[in-house]
Amino acid sequence: MRKAFDANVPKLKPRLRAAGAPAAPAPEPEAVVAPAAEAVAVAETPAAAEPVAPEALASPVAPAAEPRGAAVERGRVAIHAAAEAAAQVAAVEPPAPAPVAAPVARAAAPAVAPIAPAAEVPAAPQGDVQERRERLQKIKRRVAEAAKPAPRIEPVPADPGRAAESVLGLVKDLEVELLRAREREEALRADLDEARQELARAAGEARGATERLAVAEKELEDKRGVLSDLLGEMDALEQERDESVRRAQALSALDEERARLLDDVTRRADEEARLRAEREQEVERLSEELRAGAADGARLRTAVGELARERDQLAAELDRLRAERDELASAKRALEQVHAALAQARARLG
Repeated sequence: MRKAFDANVPKLKPRLRAAGAPAAPAPEPEAVVAPAAEAVAVAETPAAAEPVAPEALASPVAPAAEPRGAAVERGRVAIHAAAEAAAQVAAVEPPAPAPVAAPVARAAAPAVAPIAPAAEVPAAPQGDVQERRERLQKIKRRVAEAAKPAPRIEPVPADPGRAAESVLGLVKDLEVELLRAREREEALRADLDEARQELARAAGEARGATERLAVAEKELEDKRGVLSDLLGEMDALEQERDESVRRAQALSALDEERARLLDDVTRRADEEARLRAEREQEVERLSEELRAGAADGARLRTAVGELARERDQLAAELDRLRAERDELASAKRALEQVHAALAQARARLG
């Protein structure tokens, strides 16, 4: 790019003439301003420009066809047009954000552990939110650097040589600013891609948590079915106990010959009562487990609500990032308009 710039800008050397010799025609400032404008267009193109043909450099400078004051005035107009183009590039960029008090430490987001049956669901970590806020602040700082005010333009000297040197310095400054703007644009694009990857990862984690919640609900339904079976068995045992009691009452009316049989039946009734007590304890334990499962389900629903809020926050951040991308696109279009204006100025000066 530097070689192309040097190739497009001719080297100006003062010429001394004798006192008696006739004055040679002075070079027109348009011949100096036009290559400078071409150098600006070459420096601002995305790819490196090709150097100018040797025939173009070897061609002599045309003699002045208009008054010297008009030529100097046209050179000043070209310099002011370049300065206004730089000011428009700085104006279309967004304003600088408020300064950050202290940088936020980036915390790695821990992976969500799989939910065990009837286990408590861990709360969503806040590291991801802090990391995204830090990334957003970094993007804002870069945009603030891009929105720095344009340098103050010095008054254009009346001498055509000095005016040409001023134009060359302005071209160099514009070239440096263009390189910086490209670096900032690449950094912002990298941050945008990283934010999109973080959003996709968070969405995947939310889907995984939803699937684990569905598995936990299915296990809870299975436990409810087992509890229903146990309740049916308990009803059957109660009916059998009632039948045994009636049988014992019938046997108690028998004589002493059936006393041994009555003792056996009574012992059997006691055994069934013990089994019933054990079954009741088992039912109580299962009831407690059912209540614990209901509490786990409530916690799972709370976790799902937190994940939904985090998803909404991520969607809002994505919208803001898209808005910033649109602003960058508008800045790019404004820069293209500046290129077009410089090309038109070069055409007019040419």
